[in-house]
Amino acid sequence: MSTDNETLREIARQSLLPDFFAARVDEEGLWSPLQQTLSRIQQSPPNAIIEKVKVIASQAASASDFIEKIKSAKLWLELKELVARVRVK
Repeated sequence: MSTDNETLREIARQSLLPDFFAARVDEEGLWSPLQQTLSRIQQSPPNAIIEKVKVIASQAASASDFIEKIKSAKLWLELKELVARVRVK
């Protein structure tokens, strides 16, 4: 497991609020690794929530923009759980 993914998982576990998560991701320079991690998630059969998060991540310009869109879609808890638990090779 890469150090970036481990750091992202730890930030997700510690984040009670979505804005805190976005700030830490930006602070740590992890926006690009987060996008890459989300894009590599594969589910069989595809999960609609995960696919929505992946689309939002691919269209967002920054972690703050991403979190604003996640909050609008009411997907914060799902994102937090996904990032905290996902294992990507």
